[in-house]
Amino acid sequence: MTRPRDSGPEPTLTGEEALELLRKLSHDLRDPMTNVLGSTELLLESELDTAQRLAAENVHRSGRALLDVVDRLLDAHQISKSAPPSSGEYRAAPRVAAVLSGRRILLAEDNSFNRALIDHVLEPMGCQVDKAASGTEAVKLFQPGRYDLVLMDCQMPELDGLAATRGIRSIEAGKSRVPIVAVTAGTVSGARRACLEAGMDDFLAKPFSLGRLRKKVLEWLLPAIDSEPPDPEDRKSDPDVSRALGDAQVMDLSRLQELAHESGSQQIVVELSRIFLDDVARRIVALGLAAKARDQRAYLNVIHAVKGASGNFGAVRMARIAEASERQAKHGDLSQVQAAVAELGRELEVVRVILDRKVFQNA
Repeated sequence: MTRPRDSGPEPTLTGEEALELLRKLSHDLRDPMTNVLGSTELLLESELDTAQRLAAENVHRSGRALLDVVDRLLDAHQISKSAPPSSGEYRAAPRVAAVLSGRRILLAEDNSFNRALIDHVLEPMGCQVDKAASGTEAVKLFQPGRYDLVLMDCQMPELDGLAATRGIRSIEAGKSRVPIVAVTAGTVSGARRACLEAGMDDFLAKPFSLGRLRKKVLEWLLPAIDSEPPDPEDRKSDPDVSRALGDAQVMDLSRLQELAHESGSQQIVVELSRIFLDDVARRIVALGLAAKARDQRAYLNVIHAVKGASGNFGAVRMARIAEASERQAKHGDLSQVQAAVAELGRELEVVRVILDRKVFQNA
């Protein structure tokens, strides 16, 4: 608290100068401050937040008024500390949350970014999520009666999602059947049919919106409860949305912005962005090795993962590059794979620059 200028020795700093110095010393300072002003001074309202301005607008130099404003400021400060999370934070309806609490989901996904993204959606719903990075790991984790739902990526190393599903159905051996939802970038009817024939129950196409993922989980975990209100993000659920954004657009950050809004924390966007950059950088190195060895199978496994992660993250141009290269490689044309790897490397640097400017610098 600063001293009045018109009583006692002149201070080294004025009240306003002291406030500015405190802000420079610590931009994270959150304790309430007010000026004790002489009769000839003007109240600098721009220096105060709304609660402080309302409390201080009628302050005089009397001790009674000073004590009153201190009490009111402290009350306001305690209220702000205990304020509820951002209104954008996702909260399941009470009756839904009660049923979801403790529900256990097995997530089989080899891409670390996709695992982190899905986990950030499911945990606020009250679900417990066990994560497997391969089909083999998913089969090892699975036990009859342990899980209420399985989310299964179809293209994974060691054991793909179709084989992993057959393994899980074999373990169940006629016992209670857990629903398995395929989560994959394949959208053609043949892919859907292969998933159903392997023993899966449903299909969620990548890239998916957060609302579509949440809705799909609710459909299987809460069949007897009315669905929650439609999520506005569902309007973006078309798997071809990234291609409709225009060739000039590199990034669509709306999914990460939605996640930050729901959680009330920009830190989640920072965390997921770093995971994405690290994961894709490693995969581009693996793509280069596969391209050099002209290993079609290895190349297809990795380029599919890059396509899926890029689409879910919002790196729409990178997803299109990966999709085009995957399509060529599937037809046995490996003549352009090294050029595609180089293009993906350049695109990753463009994405990194955008994230530096729009995400990391604002964290």
